[in-house]
Amino acid sequence: VVGSNLSKHIDDFGVFEENSSLNVMKDVLSAVASAHQGGVVHRDIKPKNIMWTGNQAVVLDFGAGQWLEFSLSTRMTTAPIGTIGYIAPELYDDPYLLNKNIDCYSLGVLFHYLLTGRIPNTGNPSYYLEEKGISQQMINLIIKSISPPSIRFQDGVEMLNALNDIITA
Repeated sequence: VVGSNLSKHIDDFGVFEENSSLNVMKDVLSAVASAHQGGVVHRDIKPKNIMWTGNQAVVLDFGAGQWLEFSLSTRMTTAPIGTIGYIAPELYDDPYLLNKNIDCYSLGVLFHYLLTGRIPNTGNPSYYLEEKGISQQMINLIIKSISPPSIRFQDGVEMLNALNDIITA
């Protein structure tokens, strides 16, 4: 894929504007939703695993991905797989947890990063978004993504549908 990962792109050019971030996230969510529909959880969604071509985002590195139908109990380590800051908090308590909404948490952190250049503040996760004047609809989507598992989007399809609702509103 010709381009740069989202981390490098933001380092070089700054954060995405609200409308541009919607297009990036639509591409990312389309890929993750497709993986989820096929029974695969990515487990390491982060800016360095997303390439930006200038007009399209491409999800890379399914190396940590896991088929939902297979057990994680054969892994050599019990450490959570993923990147600090992007890992769903419940994985620290149960590194064998495998469900689609752990990717939704990472997607919410990624979306926040695209708009602010930072991961969410744990005390007030909407702080940096409000500071940048991000719309309430987008803030709500991001906050739902990084909420506890029972509140969070359950899979990429549900999250993509919510994003599409914002785009068409």
